[in-house]
Amino acid sequence: MEDTENMKSSFEEAKESQGFRAKMKASLRWVGRRVAERILFWILAAGATLVISVSVTLYERWTTAGSTIENLDLIDETGEKGFAVVEKPFQEVKRAFTGKQRISIHALRANAAQGFKRSQYQLGLLYFTGSDHRVARNQKKAVDWWEKSAAQGYAAAQNALGFAYWKGEGVEEEDRKEAVARYELAAEQDFSLAQYNLGVAYWKGEGVGKQDFSEAVRLWRLAAKQGLPEAQYDLAEALWKGKGAEKNLKSAVKWYEKAADKGHLQALFRLGKLYLEVEKEPQKAIRQL
Repeated sequence: MEDTENMKSSFEEAKESQGFRAKMKASLRWVGRRVAERILFWILAAGATLVISVSVTLYERWTTAGSTIENLDLIDETGEKGFAVVEKPFQEVKRAFTGKQRISIHALRANAAQGFKRSQYQLGLLYFTGSDHRVARNQKKAVDWWEKSAAQGYAAAQNALGFAYWKGEGVEEEDRKEAVARYELAAEQDFSLAQYNLGVAYWKGEGVGKQDFSEAVRLWRLAAKQGLPEAQYDLAEALWKGKGAEKNLKSAVKWYEKAADKGHLQALFRLGKLYLEVEKEPQKAIRQL
């Protein structure tokens, strides 16, 4: 009898022990799930934060790239890096926008509205080219801003207006005489592109009183001395042919080389031919071509 009671007691204890263990297992599973859920939550939260952070960074970079222009100060310093010459179509805009300096388009607009002539010219350049997705191409607006800048005597804007009138873009009609008048204002300030453009006008006899090769060469020489490759090349051509100046092959080669050093393709080709056909130096020709 005592043995039976002991067996029942042991059985009850075993049941209670098994129940306790089951409860413990259940509790541990619950705690484990909660911990796992919490860990998963923090992982997801951290991941979401990272994604948001990366997205914001990328967005900021995208908007910054679209709302800033690089190296606008350098455009104004020389005027030659952001604008085409009469003889060529509008140069690649990226030639103008290279460098480390940056300026916000919003700041540019604000400065232009306040009457800063440099900003007015730069904003006009963006309108003329449509080179930034935040500034829709509008050549008439470009001319309006250039007029404001030119009225303050800004040479780059005067030259830009000359280009607009020469091509008849952003103005009512093509007007070569008006273009020449604008080029003259900028050339008087030793603005090399205007000197070159004015030289082209004299070479062609358009917008000026009469065709004058000598005056064209004189103007090109001024621009060439300031390092403008287009002027260096055309001056070399004139000296090589003896047109507008006394024929001087040695001087012509010198100016071809200066233009070629700046990457002027026609000058490179011309030098290659000269080295091959005239000086009989195939190695030099190969380097140029």
